[in-house]
Amino acid sequence: MDSLGWLNGAPGAGRKPSLVPDEDTLKRIRHLANIQCTQEDGAGALLVSERTFSLFLHVHIKAREAWKLGLIPYLTSIEFQATVSM
Repeated sequence: MDSLGWLNGAPGAGRKPSLVPDEDTLKRIRHLANIQCTQEDGAGALLVSERTFSLFLHVHIKAREAWKLGLIPYLTSIEFQATVSM
């Protein structure tokens, strides 16, 4: 026990998560993908490391979907350009 009487690992102990999959964060992720940010750029905009952002996208399905939804206009544009240039 420490001076406050808590054992290591007591409830409420530990760091707060850097990213939380709330609606505001999901909107920001969607926007970052929409403006064609890389995951590295997105991590910087969200003030976390690239590894933290990558793990966040891996663990949270809604965050991963937000990233993919943000990329759709960009991917559609690339597909369109590929068909026009053929």
